[in-house]
Amino acid sequence: MTLRDAIPTAFLDAVMKFRVRPNLKFSWFRYLPRNIHDSFLGPVENAIISKLSSLPILCSADGTYRLPHQFVIAGSSCDADGEPFIPEAYLPGKLYYLSHPYDLDTDGAHFERLGVKPMSNEHFIGGLNKMRSQMPLQSTIWHEAVCQKLYGIPNTRTGRRNLSLEIRQLPILPLSDGSWASANSDSVIFFDTELAGIPQDLGIQFLEADISPASWRHKLFKKLGVREADCQFVANKILEHHRNSWPPDSVQSMISHAVFMFVHRYSKGCPNPTGLRVMDERAAVAEAKDVYADIPDPRQSIRMRDVLPPPARFLHPDYLQEDGVARSETWTQWLRDSLSLNIFPRLIDGGKLSPEFEALARTVDTHKLLIVLKETWPKWSGRLNATSILWLSQIVIVCEDGSKCMLKESYIKKESLKHCVDLPFLPIDEVDDADWNFLSKLGVTSRIDGSFYLRQLMRLKDENSHDVKKIEDTYQMIEALFHDDSQNIR
Repeated sequence: MTLRDAIPTAFLDAVMKFRVRPNLKFSWFRYLPRNIHDSFLGPVENAIISKLSSLPILCSADGTYRLPHQFVIAGSSCDADGEPFIPEAYLPGKLYYLSHPYDLDTDGAHFERLGVKPMSNEHFIGGLNKMRSQMPLQSTIWHEAVCQKLYGIPNTRTGRRNLSLEIRQLPILPLSDGSWASANSDSVIFFDTELAGIPQDLGIQFLEADISPASWRHKLFKKLGVREADCQFVANKILEHHRNSWPPDSVQSMISHAVFMFVHRYSKGCPNPTGLRVMDERAAVAEAKDVYADIPDPRQSIRMRDVLPPPARFLHPDYLQEDGVARSETWTQWLRDSLSLNIFPRLIDGGKLSPEFEALARTVDTHKLLIVLKETWPKWSGRLNATSILWLSQIVIVCEDGSKCMLKESYIKKESLKHCVDLPFLPIDEVDDADWNFLSKLGVTSRIDGSFYLRQLMRLKDENSHDVKKIEDTYQMIEALFHDDSQNIR
């Protein structure tokens, strides 16, 4: 028994001498006792392994002998030349590789018995994390192999470590601008795409163009959330920005949003641009429905720019310039129809006269005001309720003779009324044009009937007239017309 118990010490003494024996320095492991089943000699194997595991018996690349548990074997984490993907300097936890002369293929099992660890997923990811700054400098072949390794790591937690999260934090995504990003980035990352005109201010980035769909990099990146670009996603991202009233970068970025929605308006899944905001000529963001676009229309003889004073807001002129997407008639029509920009003055806002129409009525002469109202009426007439019509009928206008009255108290100078020289006639041309017929809805009189003489009588009363003859003549006309026009006289 004494001789048996002395064997481990003698073996350890021999190991120390093997260091200076070139033929044994890197191969003595092959003489380690293994699978001793004899009950008497069995403890010798365990004692030798236990003692060797606690001694600096293995040599690292720098020639230093270290404890076995301080080493890892790269195994499959090496390139075709046997070089580890993770250089020793970046191994986590003060770990080292065995010196090259060791025969890992032949003696790997012996190393593991002594406490040398095969490189684990945790070691691999930890090493990549330490070499973050060096990863962009590695070759495409290196990245392809590393991505293959990472792709095969299951989405599980190991103790306190979440390996999936750690992989997402690695800067392994090569972007088109030459920088590198992690899958945990705040940006949305797309594979390189031919999708036209994606705005640059949406937090969307693109991978470099040379990543083949058949590569391990493509497979891993897709697993990490990199996606193929589609117009539906981009369009929804644009609308989300606009709904959240984010501060835009510039007028051009706002225009790029509209252009994208326009270019892809017929693409599958592309949403309606409802809610898309625009910039006015002062570069202030506004809802499109509150903004005017001075786009020519064949139904208009007066440009809105020429008559609408503040608070009317006009679209920034860059929207209509001939650059980028051709600002064709299709583009301007889309701005009008899809964004609800105003081409005609808004008559009513919230049941009352709109602020800009009130300002228009105060500042422009009545002749122009009536032309604008005539050209605008077809646009708004179907949306006007009784209250709105009442508001419009009470606009104060300047008559042909220079007097002022409400629109509903005025007259159109038709042939039958020309002899009534003291009436407040509207200053309009072509009085027989049917386009002026809408004025009757606003209380303007254009013909002689019972209501005409009733209004004459009320006007004489309001003027406190003492012209007895005129008053009597008016009563006589009312009486003469009563049977034919009793509905308007009551």
